[in-house]
Parts: sequence; C-alpha cells; structure tokens
Amino acid sequence: MALWTPSNLSSGTLAGWYKADAITGKNDGDDVDSWVDSSGNSNTLTQTASGADPSYQTDEINSLPILRFDKDASPGDNLLSADLGGDFEPGTGDFFIAMVAKFPTSSGTQFIMNKAPSGTQGLNTFLSGGNFIFRPQTVGTTTNQIQQNSPSVDAFHVYVCRRSSSTLTGRFDGSAFSDDDGSKVNDGDLNNDADFRLGSTSTAGLDADMDLGEALIGTGTLTDADLNRMSGYLAWKWGLQDSLPSDHPYKNFPPTFTLPTVYWTGAGNLADVSDASNWSDSAAPTASKKCVFNSTSSAITGGTLTAGEVRFTDGFTGNLGTSAAPIQITTDLLSIGADDASINVNSSSIADIYIAGNGRGVFVEGTATTITVESLDDITLNLTSITTLEVRHESGAGGMISTQAASNVNIGYGGNVIGQGDLGGVDIFQGGYLFQHGGSDVNSIELYGGKCLFHGSDIVRPESVIYSGLLTTRSNQRHNVDINAIAIYPNGTLDVSDSPLTEFSGAITSYGGTVILGDGYTVAMS
Repeated sequence: MALWTPSNLSSGTLAGWYKADAITGKNDGDDVDSWVDSSGNSNTLTQTASGADPSYQTDEINSLPILRFDKDASPGDNLLSADLGGDFEPGTGDFFIAMVAKFPTSSGTQFIMNKAPSGTQGLNTFLSGGNFIFRPQTVGTTTNQIQQNSPSVDAFHVYVCRRSSSTLTGRFDGSAFSDDDGSKVNDGDLNNDADFRLGSTSTAGLDADMDLGEALIGTGTLTDADLNRMSGYLAWKWGLQDSLPSDHPYKNFPPTFTLPTVYWTGAGNLADVSDASNWSDSAAPTASKKCVFNSTSSAITGGTLTAGEVRFTDGFTGNLGTSAAPIQITTDLLSIGADDASINVNSSSIADIYIAGNGRGVFVEGTATTITVESLDDITLNLTSITTLEVRHESGAGGMISTQAASNVNIGYGGNVIGQGDLGGVDIFQGGYLFQHGGSDVNSIELYGGKCLFHGSDIVRPESVIYSGLLTTRSNQRHNVDINAIAIYPNGTLDVSDSPLTEFSGAITSYGGTVILGDGYTVAMS
C-alpha cells in the first residue's frame, strides 16, 4: 500500500497544484513572486507587480511553511495568477477546488480563488459576511451557491469543493458545508479569457487576508470517494486529522492505494536501472508503481529509480551501485530484505526505509524521514538527516548500525547503534546498545534498560533519566564530556570512572540508583 496523493487522480484531472512546502530557496519572511505548479502542467503562478508579493512563512503548521497574503496592502497586492489555458476550461461541466487555509480576519469581501472577468460568469471563491462561499456564476448573484458559515477565524481548515453534473458540493474539514443541502445547482460557464488568481480578483479592493498552505484546481469529476481522499490527504499532511468527523473514512489513517507491481528482470541495460527492458512490464518505472527486485544476480551500475515503492527481497543476489557510487532512488518506501545482496542507495526524497536483512552490506546516504532496521548484519547510514531511527532485532543480536545524525533514536531489544554524528532524543530499551563517539552530541538520553557507552561531547538537555540500565563514560581518555542534569532510578547505573574528562553542569539525582564516580571527583550531597 502507498499513501494516496492528488497525483493519483485520473490523468488530466489536475490543472494546478500549489504546495508551500514545494517552494525552495526562501527564508522566513521572504517575498514570493512565483509559485511552481506541482501538477506537471507548468502552470506556475506569478506576481508581476513589483513589491506586491505574498510572503513565505516557515514552520507555521505541522512543521510546514505557508504563503501569507495581506489584504491591507494596496489593491492587487499579494496576488498570484496564471493563464491556465486549456488545462482549465470546464465550461458548464465538472470541476473542483481544494485548499488548506487560515483567514486571520473575516471582515469585508475577500476573494480567495477566482477565474472571472469583472461582472461576468466564472469561478468565484471568497469570504463574505464571515462565510466561505463557493459560487461558479455571475459576480454579485447570491443564489445557487454553497457556503460554510462562520469558519473559525485564525485557524487552519481543509476546504474541498466540486461541481458535478451541475450540482455543487462542499466539504469543510471533511464534513458537509453548513449551507449545502445537496440540491444547489449551478451551470455557470467557466470558459473565459480570465487568468486564474489566488488572493484577489480583477476588481480592486477585494484582496484576501489568508495563510495558504496548499491549493488545487482541476477539471473532470471528483467522486464522493475522491472528496474523502482529498480531505483525508490534506488533513493528514497538515496535521488537521483531529478535525475530521468521527465517521470519516480517513479519521484514523491517511488514504492509501494499491500500487501495481512490476519485477526486475535485468534483461536490459544494467547501467540504467530505469531502462524499460529491465522490467517485467517493459516500461520505465514511475511513482505509480511498486518495483520489486526478487531475482537475478545483476550488477546494476547506474541510472536513477523513481517509484511509489521499491523492495529488495530474497532471490535478488546482485549489487545495486557501490558505496562510492550509490544509485539514486526516489520513493515513499524503500524495503531491503535481500540476504545475499549489496545495496547502495542515495536516498533522494525517501520517506520510509525498512531494512530487514542483508548479506553483503547496505549503504544509504542522503536524507530520510523514518528508518527502521531489523538486520543481523552491519548497516552504514551515511545520512545527513534522519527524523526517526528505530533499531531492533528479535534475536537480541542485531547488526551494528552506524549513523551520522538523527533527530529521534529508539533502540530496542537486539538493537546496536554507533552514533558518529549529533543525535536528538535517544531512548534505549532492554537489550539495546548505543556507542556515541567522535565528539558528537546527544540532546537527551532515557534508558529503560540496555547500555549507552558515551564517548561523545555533550548530553545537552536537562534532564536525562536512567530508569534501568547503564550509562557510562568509562575509559574515555580522549573527549571532553559534559553531562547536564541526570536522574538515576533503581536498577539504573551511572559510571564515569576512569574518565577524567567527564564533567557535570547539572545535578546528579539518585532515586535509589547507582553512581560510580571514581577518582578525582568532588561531590556535594543534599
């Protein structure tokens, strides 16, 4: 299964797809004069007026950025627009819009999304009287529209609207619009020469005051199932899933879909992993496929691979790249479980990596969100950024995992980790082991059993806790170690003997635990 995204809609459905997290090269507060289209249609939105750009704001919701539009600027400011041409000419037919947005104020009339010359029929999505209104018809007409009455000000919400067989439908955080009884009919003609606009309209003084995380527009029919998927996708991506109603199909998990599976044959050019002749369907891999390496002893030397999932299973006994020249893979999920293969990967845009086993080595460089390792063999993770690293093995004797950096590390039964770069919060459980060395930091440590040999630099955050297990700097003669406040409970031990370079910048608190200091320490007890 793979996570559903709007890219899984029928071909030709999306006309424009604008994601704030797809904007690159901007710092907090920077002006944005163009917004790249992620639909593949190259319908980039631009601002042509100098100094009239929306601003880029980092880490606004669910650790993601947004674009900020300011209606208090001069008319026409904070407007992004594009000529969508034939990509969005639904006429009187079906179309849809979707967005994640926050409106700091609800005063006046604010046009959010618009494609209509002044005074003529077209797409009009706006705030008026504090209500969110969806109206594909003549400007100023109040009939045959749907609206969400009084959405909470200064809070992000998910809005999804469609016209299907002339009938309007709206979803607000996955629930029907408050003013949508399922009978509102509107066949306004959207075939016009007007540009598509975000943040304002062609009429002066109707600018929007909004924070916009993501916006989509498209033609064709959005089914009821698609409405739910779109609401679920946006809610989970932007951390708004708690706002979905209890009976929503994606209340407890994001939408997924089953990828068609293709298999590696190795019958083509081994210098290009994406060569169509190498795959069972005789087509180059795409993000809509699951690519499985389950046979051959191919030595794959080059190329790049893009797929929805990539899996290496027993039966593949070859080599994928080398540690000096790893193969770039872009995928949502990379799973490695080949016991007699050498897998060397540059993890370009990989969300989840699962390593179950490897006989001749795994090498991964780049960045990743979540890595789970359950391997008996040694693994090298030469990644500059890992959000969460989980290491364990049911045998109690997993391989040694070498990692450069990770924000969160969970080491369970049978997990063995060498930390060679800075780590964030580290949890070590019974049977887990961490060797932190090379003068690198750990933000905090919590031991629930297991052992940590710390020859790093600092344990930074107060307060680290040893509930059970051993934290030791014993025999460290090379690196200055600074340990902040630490608490030790029964069955927990702190041992800093024979490590003269270890210092404490906070208190040592024992709740029945054992503290072994060794020579050279002066202790004040209270």
